[in-house]
Amino acid sequence: LISQARIVNGVKVIASTLIMKQDAAKDLVFKIRAAEPERMLCVVGSTFDGRPTLSVMISEDLVKEHGLNAGQMVREAAKLIKGGGGGQPHFATAGGKDIDGLSAAVDKVIELAIFNKTTSLLCNKYIRQSPRAQLKIAAAMQANHKTTYAPTAKHAAGAFSFYRIITKNHLII
Repeated sequence: LISQARIVNGVKVIASTLIMKQDAAKDLVFKIRAAEPERMLCVVGSTFDGRPTLSVMISEDLVKEHGLNAGQMVREAAKLIKGGGGGQPHFATAGGKDIDGLSAAVDKVIELAIFNKTTSLLCNKYIRQSPRAQLKIAAAMQANHKTTYAPTAKHAAGAFSFYRIITKNHLII
């Protein structure tokens, strides 16, 4: 699996769907973490006896530096397999009932990791600025990070508008 990983902005993204027990998938992601201890995101979707499971491992440096949380990501992605899950910031698992949603759930974890840091960085910087400065920040982010912005609330006098960031295939972590 490591040899098939994608490198996105210096982060090794390892993702796969396999037929194996949940315990074996858990062991696998821990072995991958031992082999790739830094700048790594691993998502393994597995099926056994008609039950889908997700195992997510994030290297400690990405958790500390970028605030990624595997437990939150797996909880959200588990909805796609009609299940639930959770865990720690660096490792989490989920189980469900719908095998058909497993590939989408693996993709969802990766999407959440990609989207996470971009949103918090821009919003924190953005809301402290005047409307004119907000437009400059949005334009710069759009040019430099291949992102688009859609207003989610109109600003009133003395208030700031908020923008939602939609990241297009670009890992900003």
